[in-house]
Amino acid sequence: MTKKKPKHLHKEAGAPTKMTKEVVDKLEHAFMRGFNDEQASFYAGIDKSTLYNYCKLHPEFSTKKEILKSHLVMQSKINVFEAIESGSVLDSKWLLERKAKDEFSLKNEIEHLTVPIFQLIVSDD
Repeated sequence: MTKKKPKHLHKEAGAPTKMTKEVVDKLEHAFMRGFNDEQASFYAGIDKSTLYNYCKLHPEFSTKKEILKSHLVMQSKINVFEAIESGSVLDSKWLLERKAKDEFSLKNEIEHLTVPIFQLIVSDD
């Protein structure tokens, strides 16, 4: 009869994790710059499946990843707002053309008329 080793002395199976603090920092940096999952994984030096597995094990990182991905859009909104606040007429017009299209759209609306190209003539002959 052999004695069992205490649980804390058992060696864990599998390869060491590739998700070091440095890798996570690189992923966050990439997501803040608009990288998608594949690009961010490549940038951080890991396989995309490693990222997905990490997200499954750490749902809080998965949530943070999605927030970081929206960083560029948030920063762009701040930039446009600040430009408009400083008096930029060009940026103001740009925003109105997109947000108040019914009044400020540059597109001309064309009314389509249905006109027959030919007329069928039926005779009694």
